[in-house]
Amino acid sequence: MPGETKSRFTADGVLRFRVTDDLWIPIDIKYDPKAGKVFGFLNITSNFDWLWAKSKTSGTN
Repeated sequence: MPGETKSRFTADGVLRFRVTDDLWIPIDIKYDPKAGKVFGFLNITSNFDWLWAKSKTSGTN
């Protein structure tokens, strides 16, 4: 395509730390080659199966 750079270097990665069986914390790491900076993004992710199991044991659906 016109105006498109022919080669581009990018680097992305994800580290995942499991806190419990249902809760983990992924950290996204991205490198910006133009600015020469590394960015880190923190997320918290949960599997909500524990919530469904808790509602089944309490007798409510």
